[in-house]
Amino acid sequence: KTNSVNTVFTKEYKIKVINTPKHKSTLEISKDTEKPSLIKEKIVTKIVKTSNQDKILFFVFGLIVAFIIVGIYILYKRKDIKVEEINIEKSIKRVKTKQELFKIIVPFINIDENLDKIIYSIESNEQNIDMKKIKKELIDIIKELKL
Repeated sequence: KTNSVNTVFTKEYKIKVINTPKHKSTLEISKDTEKPSLIKEKIVTKIVKTSNQDKILFFVFGLIVAFIIVGIYILYKRKDIKVEEINIEKSIKRVKTKQELFKIIVPFINIDENLDKIIYSIESNEQNIDMKKIKKELIDIIKELKL
């Protein structure tokens, strides 16, 4: 194989077509200009007037929907707050040892005098303390203080 370019020359062939009309390439106006005048498009626009009663009705429905949405939002927020309160009470009820109870109650120091007395009594590790009695007192104080 060589990398040379070969050029080949052939004879010319002339082809002639007989009996064909020549077409001119010009723009022509369509002959259907009369038909669009017969067909008329009807554009129908309806103007719907709302009465005052409809406006009042829509306004009332809007207010009702807005109140429902705000109510659901408020209930959702309150539910989150109640979950925390219930967790504190439940955690106090579940505690079995004084050390665990002390760990739960310590963050609430200096909020109430009665609560502080109970915290200090648990801290002093008195052996004569009745756990059921202390738990009831703590739950009552927490409910009063709404912690």
